[in-house]
Amino acid sequence: MTEFHRVRGNLFLPFQVSLGTLSISVELMLKALIARKAFVFLYDSLPMDLQIKLLYPRTGAPIQLNRVEQLGLTHFSFKASELDRCIGVFYALFPEHKQKFKSGFDLLAVNRNNAVHAVIQGFQRYDLERVAYLSVNLFRILKGEKVDVFSYQDLTKADESFLTSYNSERVERVKKAMTQARERSKGVEGESFILTAGTDWHTMPQYCPICNCECLAVGYTSMEWDHEDGDDRLTFYCEEFTCESCGLELKDSTELELAGMLSVVERDSDVSKWIDEFGEPEPPFLHEKD
Repeated sequence: MTEFHRVRGNLFLPFQVSLGTLSISVELMLKALIARKAFVFLYDSLPMDLQIKLLYPRTGAPIQLNRVEQLGLTHFSFKASELDRCIGVFYALFPEHKQKFKSGFDLLAVNRNNAVHAVIQGFQRYDLERVAYLSVNLFRILKGEKVDVFSYQDLTKADESFLTSYNSERVERVKKAMTQARERSKGVEGESFILTAGTDWHTMPQYCPICNCECLAVGYTSMEWDHEDGDDRLTFYCEEFTCESCGLELKDSTELELAGMLSVVERDSDVSKWIDEFGEPEPPFLHEKD
C-alpha cells in the first residue's frame, strides 16, 4: 500500500505501477487464504492420489507424501489456480462477503494482466481506489482468520485514513451523481421507459431513484435455504446500476444503498423458472450428521 499512498497523494504521478502492485498483492492474499482454508483448490488439477491424501488424511496420522508429490508442491511443478478461479473459491468459502467484494474483484479480474504486463486503457483513479479498498478489506479477513503473518500485522495509520476518506468521498460522489442526474432529468419530457425484456439471472429491472425510469440493475441471483420457515428463497444481489435516461451511475451495492435503492431483492416469482433450469436445491440439513 506504500506505493498506492504515494500515488494517491500526487495527482500527477502515473498509477499503473501502483495498480499492478495492488493486483499482485490481492492475488497473493487470496491464495494465502485458500492455502489455509481449502489447500487443494490452490491448484488447478492435482493428481487424484494427492487430492485424496490432502482431503482425507488418516485420523491421527501425518499426511505421507512421496518425493514427487513433495517436489511438486514445493517447487511449483503443479499449476497454481488463476485469479478467476481463486475469486470463485473465495465466494464459496465466504458467501456472506460476495456482494461486498464482487464489483471490486470483477474490476480487478479484467485489468490485472494488463496492469502487470501491458498498458491499461480507460482506467480511472477512482477505480484504483476501489482496488485498494478491496485490498484493505481482504487483509482484514486474513487477519480475522489468523492466516500466518497476517494475524500479527495491523493496518497503518495511512490505511485507516484512506478507509475513512474513501467512505466519506463515496458518499459525496453519490450525492454529486444524483444531483447531476436530477439536472439531466429536467430535460426529459414525460416518463421514460427502457426495454427490460430478456433479463437473466445477472440482471433485474429496477426503478431509477431520480427519474423513475425502469432500467436493468446488474448483479447475480442465488437460491438459498431459509432456516426459519424451511422454504427456498431466490434472491437477486445488485452490484451496479446505470440509468439510460438521466445517466445516474452507481458502481457497487453500497452506492445503491446510499442512493436509496435496494441492493438485495427477492425473486420469488422466478423460483419455478430457476428450478426448471438448475434443479431443486437440497436443504442443508440433508448433508449434516446427527
